[in-house]
Amino acid sequence: MCGPLGIGRQDVLEMLDELARLTTLAEGSPQSFRVRAYESARHGLEGDGRDPTQLSASELTAIRGVGKSTAAKIREFVDTGSVAKLDGLRAEFPPSVVELSRIPEWVRKRSG
Repeated sequence: MCGPLGIGRQDVLEMLDELARLTTLAEGSPQSFRVRAYESARHGLEGDGRDPTQLSASELTAIRGVGKSTAAKIREFVDTGSVAKLDGLRAEFPPSVVELSRIPEWVRKRSG
């Protein structure tokens, strides 16, 4: 199933992955609270059999690992096709920077 804008379960999971990746760059640590929250939400949604695009924010928060803020971002994504937080991070970190961040030495130099 898909949400009203054709957004499906996999799109939501990919959005959470991108949020975690870009937040890691913004905060300089893959262990930050926000990064872990996005990763936990993704794992929780993977373990839950329901389609997140069909769930309300309160139903999303009932899934282990999904907090209020992340549930709101999921609903924002499903309802509008974008997430303001993610749009801001994309502007701050263009694709070339994201690709460079996949090189372990670059990440250590940037955060250290």
